[in-house]
Amino acid sequence: MVRLDKPTAGTVLFAGEDVQAYTGKSLKNYRRQVQLIFQDPYASLNPRRSAGYIIEEPLIIHESTSASERKLKVCRADANGWP
Repeated sequence: MVRLDKPTAGTVLFAGEDVQAYTGKSLKNYRRQVQLIFQDPYASLNPRRSAGYIIEEPLIIHESTSASERKLKVCRADANGWP
């Protein structure tokens, strides 16, 4: 779904568009709208990282905000309860 691998057959459609056709900015925008779901949460979490960093990591990758803005977003999410 997030194009980590190429499909061997068929197509993956998102909002009526073929995901394989996305490149550059359109691929980046698509990946911001979808989410990986790991089957084994114990295997997907790095015990060397804090929970705050694990939550902050997508903001580091997908947003162009400062470290202080990211930390504030993580703290707000914690204060308001996780979605």
